[in-house]
Amino acid sequence: MSQATYGTVSPPRADVAPSGPVDLILRAVVAVALVVGWVQLAHTPLQRPIEELVRGLETGRVTAVTIERPPPDSSGQFPVEWDEPGRRPSYSSYQHHNGQTAFSWDQQIDFDQDAPTEVDERAEIIALARAAGAEVVERDWQPAAGGIRWELGGIAWLGGLLLLVGGPQPRLATRWAWFWLAFNVPPVMLAFVLLEPVPWGRRRPAPPAARRLTGGWAFLLSFLLAGLAHAVPWYTELFPR
Repeated sequence: MSQATYGTVSPPRADVAPSGPVDLILRAVVAVALVVGWVQLAHTPLQRPIEELVRGLETGRVTAVTIERPPPDSSGQFPVEWDEPGRRPSYSSYQHHNGQTAFSWDQQIDFDQDAPTEVDERAEIIALARAAGAEVVERDWQPAAGGIRWELGGIAWLGGLLLLVGGPQPRLATRWAWFWLAFNVPPVMLAFVLLEPVPWGRRRPAPPAARRLTGGWAFLLSFLLAGLAHAVPWYTELFPR
């Protein structure tokens, strides 16, 4: 009489092997590049509305202002940068109009139209800065540099993504789980390269996780973590919404 089988027992999962020398080097390079890139990002000016500069000068938070002189007989928007303690350097544009307009023969002349008035927000900003005791640096106009600006932190994040896609199967969470976490909370990528598939530098195999985080739960968790992270001022400075 044969014995009935009421269920099957899945074989135990094997331990996860540590990374090889090449993988360890790649993980280390990405980790260092992420940290250096974020330090670089902390010193990179962030674009803000010009009204924030005015409020910062009125409240005494701004410590230094660097403003460009417009070229002679020019009108338009010109850059201004400023520093505030505890924030990334900021930059914006101020308006300058010299009160002159170019004339073309195909335009209809309206003698009743008021002549354009001169607008010089630069003088107003300098006056506010000096009244607030902030350092003022004036520099000559410089043409805007063209081309693409590469950021080390972004390149390193893409390098971590390549490790996630092309590397061994993660141990603590699925590939999709790590992707959603790192996509919505970029510093998670540093945790990935240091912990997966086993903690960096571990030479012995690691036991498999009892339960891996899946993509669906990680997708929801990433929004919760992003909301908590953006409540921290320094995080919002590095990774604006």
